[in-house]
Amino acid sequence: ITTCLTNEIEKVDNALLKNLDIYSIYSRNQNNTSHFFSRIEYENTNVSDPNFYTDTFLKAVKKSNKYGFTDPNNEPFIDYKYDYASNFFDGIAIVMNNETWALLNIFDSIIYTFPSEVSKVSKPSNSRLFIVEAFDKQWLSDKSGIPISEEFSKIHLNGSEDYFVVENNKKFGLISNDGKTLVPCKYERIAPFIEGVFEVQLLTQVGLIRRNGIEILPCEFNSFKKRSDGFYEACSKADLNSYLDFRNSEPSKLKLSKRGYQETHDIYYFLNRSFNISKQAYNDIYESNPSGFMPVKNTYWGFIDSSGKEILACNLLDIKHLGTGYLGNNRNGPFSLLSFSLKKLSQNDYQNIF
Repeated sequence: ITTCLTNEIEKVDNALLKNLDIYSIYSRNQNNTSHFFSRIEYENTNVSDPNFYTDTFLKAVKKSNKYGFTDPNNEPFIDYKYDYASNFFDGIAIVMNNETWALLNIFDSIIYTFPSEVSKVSKPSNSRLFIVEAFDKQWLSDKSGIPISEEFSKIHLNGSEDYFVVENNKKFGLISNDGKTLVPCKYERIAPFIEGVFEVQLLTQVGLIRRNGIEILPCEFNSFKKRSDGFYEACSKADLNSYLDFRNSEPSKLKLSKRGYQETHDIYYFLNRSFNISKQAYNDIYESNPSGFMPVKNTYWGFIDSSGKEILACNLLDIKHLGTGYLGNNRNGPFSLLSFSLKKLSQNDYQNIF
């Protein structure tokens, strides 16, 4: 089976080519000479995709300080005449000669030449657009050279994601890989938290937003944590006046404020998988047990469920994990045996259990 590539690629029924050997013919320059590629196996290749004919076969190679392109047999396909050349993507490569950047097609024809003030053109792996740089500014451009995005001081590459972190005046935001603004540059920091959710920072506090910029939690926290049980925690600070039951600290650990001595503590809010936040803050939040309940500490111990709702009030002086349940030390002294579902395993309370 042969396919001739002239002005466009002829679509071929993929099913007919399954497990067959394919030869591809290119119509090259004005002389209409043809080039036969070596035989390849079709498996996992989309013949209707332009990449099948270009990205797969042509490779940019440097020789004697000049770049050209070779075929799969390492035979010259486009002469070594460029100061720089990238590999092809969607039938287009970036080339540079005499500090002038341009876009090249597989027939060795320049399809667009960038203005002389452009100092660099690059092709990110996660977009069909090009990053163009001039006068310390960067923007996304299409293959016609038309700017698609606004200008930024920096477009940060991030692998295969469908967005870019962008920077202007030391503030960060997000754009999609097709150049649309998702989040304006207004944060001191922006970083992925989980898929589709980003941790952002304003001044010294952090919050959570979605990819489209919608706020999940305001920038009122110190940090966020992903737990091994699939839930999350938000860490904040509280002073001693807010949490009077915290243990006393050494004088060296007290923070001097305008009001006098003040002690600050890390406190934690529970976040479920939908990022709903618990109303109560805790000193500690432990991993969930097989019944989905979590031990929490707010001076004393209690339990919350996977929605953050309090199931057992924080009235236990201490709890111990027994493998199949808990041993709870009540504030008035006796011990209680609790299952993971928090049911009392014994009607009696005990002064001590060994």
